[in-house]
Amino acid sequence: MFSNKSKKAMSTVIVALILIALVLIAIGMVWMVIKKIMVEGTSTITKAQFAIYSRMDLKIETAQVNKDTNKLTVKVKRSSGKGNLSGINFIVGNETFSKSVKRDTDLGELEYRTFVFDLAEFNLNIESAKEVSIAPIIISGGEEIIGEIMDTAPIKQVSFEEEIPLCSENSDCGTDNWVSGTEYCSGDSILQEWMEYLCELEGCSSQSNPILKENCSAQGKVCFAGECLEEPTSCSENSDCGEDSWIPGTEYCDQDDNVWQKWEEYICEHETCKENIIDKFKEECALTGQICFQGECFTPLECFEHSDCNVGEMCKDNECIPEYVINSGTIYSIWPIGGGEYFDSPDLPKSEVNYINYFVRFTGSESRCLKITEHVYPDSPEYNSYIKLNSTSSIQAGENYDIWQTLWGCYNQV
Repeated sequence: MFSNKSKKAMSTVIVALILIALVLIAIGMVWMVIKKIMVEGTSTITKAQFAIYSRMDLKIETAQVNKDTNKLTVKVKRSSGKGNLSGINFIVGNETFSKSVKRDTDLGELEYRTFVFDLAEFNLNIESAKEVSIAPIIISGGEEIIGEIMDTAPIKQVSFEEEIPLCSENSDCGTDNWVSGTEYCSGDSILQEWMEYLCELEGCSSQSNPILKENCSAQGKVCFAGECLEEPTSCSENSDCGEDSWIPGTEYCDQDDNVWQKWEEYICEHETCKENIIDKFKEECALTGQICFQGECFTPLECFEHSDCNVGEMCKDNECIPEYVINSGTIYSIWPIGGGEYFDSPDLPKSEVNYINYFVRFTGSESRCLKITEHVYPDSPEYNSYIKLNSTSSIQAGENYDIWQTLWGCYNQV
């Protein structure tokens, strides 16, 4: 028989086991509740995001890259549909490589916006940039969320003459805005970079400058680290105040092709944090054979457009190269009579070579350089090829013509 002492010990063990079991059951019940909340919360977020994206409809209207400047322009349209768009993710590449670049935008419903990039931003060149895709970006719960790709379009290579106008007014290029993360103090005022978008000569450009955003002293506050504070921040050493750093967006060039940028220093003085903004040397472009432009070092390019070159040269791949007459000959006949929009010639190629989008100049009374819109081969070798011009003209049979690759070369022939 068991003694009373043994029975008491067994009772203690049984009680302990029961308590452990109860604790495990309780933990399991709590976990089931938490798990349900998490699943429901995740489902709610997913449904909310899906609802937002399904209402947004972004389409690529045009996507073109200039063969002379390597500038990529993408015109985007947003259709009707609610949702606060904060940016667009642009993905450019080919079948083996792609890279994305984000652009902030507040593109509204039924609005158009043109975005301009250097292909170097995507680590691509004109031959490898085949297509562009776009995806919406929203801010939800303080986090940036990138949606699914909404549209994809092939990138068309164009020359200056073929390029579709990018804009007719400043708003086509973007909405002026504060550049995020560029706030800094100047005395007791907050300055921040303000980005302006401009439409000049049917092309988009942008520029940013620091302007006054907020006057802290007018509110009885002090400015520190780009914020208006009720009272100075206390400290015991410099590191308590912040980490010294470059102020984004404040880069500029000096006359010797050096890059300078504003530098923010934090100092603990008399147990109070202070900051000091100075212009600090950052980079000497000449050491690497580069030049300074808009606060960055660039390898100097000989040209961006044909007019940057001397007469008798054209701009190709940012180099000035000689331009020669592509084809010359004599007009055989024109039509319609009295306003020649077409002409044929035995000197025009009858196969393989095509002069569409080239330019032609004549020796008679027609002084303009006219664009070739059609170059039609004959059905039989004994007939002539003919050309259609982009305008009626005063050309006559028997006059001579020269064909040039560029309008610049046509008007400035040597």
